Amino acid sequence: MDLFSKLNSEKKNKIILYGNEPVQANNFYTQIFNSRVRQNLNIQKVILDKKSQTKELINLTSSISLFEERSFFIFIIKDLRLSDEIKSYITDFFQSNHDDFILFHYDGESKDFLKSAFYKTLSTNALFFSALEPKAYEFKKILTDLLESYSLNLSSEGLNFLEQLSQGNLIYANNALKKLELIYENNAINEKDLLSSLTDNSKYDGFNLINSCFSGNLSQTKKIINFLKEQNTDPILINGLLSWFFSPLLKLKTNKLPLTSDLLIKFRIFGDSQNLIRFAIKHLTIKQIEASFNKICEIDQIAKGIKYGDAWSEIDKFISGIAFIISKKKNLNS
Repeated sequence: MDLFSKLNSEKKNKIILYGNEPVQANNFYTQIFNSRVRQNLNIQKVILDKKSQTKELINLTSSISLFEERSFFIFIIKDLRLSDEIKSYITDFFQSNHDDFILFHYDGESKDFLKSAFYKTLSTNALFFSALEPKAYEFKKILTDLLESYSLNLSSEGLNFLEQLSQGNLIYANNALKKLELIYENNAINEKDLLSSLTDNSKYDGFNLINSCFSGNLSQTKKIINFLKEQNTDPILINGLLSWFFSPLLKLKTNKLPLTSDLLIKFRIFGDSQNLIRFAIKHLTIKQIEASFNKICEIDQIAKGIKYGDAWSEIDKFISGIAFIISKKKNLNS
């Protein structure tokens, strides 16, 4: 989403931004400040609270640029306890200024803002943008907007793969896109490229953990888990990789599908991971795979604070348990 193209197409100069999810809010402000030269903007920003004085706003909004720039006024509030005088001044300024850009950002999450008469007055003839934590059905649309802001050419399969790996974590998805931007610039990117780029250069990563676990190497698996915990790796990222591995595993096992390389590629399983999938399908029962998938869903809720618990502790027990099962199966077959 290009902010200024949207403003031009809608023939509007006023914006309301609601919420404080960091990726969306930062992307929004980055667009504004990166357009300073191109749009010939004089950006004026003020943070308001219950102690703010009208004089402060008068000085800000009365300033005139010496270079005939168009002003972009940004008003930021973190709570709704503004004086009536401040609200009245902002409302009048919103309604009377048709030449400059004006952004009103409520940097909070209270729904009381949307119910207030203040918001209803400001929202007249203004574009509304949300920067709240996205719901599941909104996530792909936000990823698509981020792709556009980074000018990345990621295939639809790659986008679906990133959505699955991210598990609703926008910060993870945004960091992945930053990395892709550095590596690929404007070149086409598919899911194989995405998978390769997300395997970083640290001693161990999430892919090493999966490979070690499904190779039945229990001691190495424990070592990698401890390393990732010490590196403060977000458990949501590891859980996303587990979901990526177990989702096709459950479908393949349940439907007794042929484990051809082409079919596994359609499930976004590549390279050595295909052999791990084949081994897991052979040696894990449907009941074990279903229980594993349910555990992954539970860990996701814990990591996001929806359910009480320690996400890393649950990952440790779960991964170690799978590694132990695989190890026993290997020993029986040797």
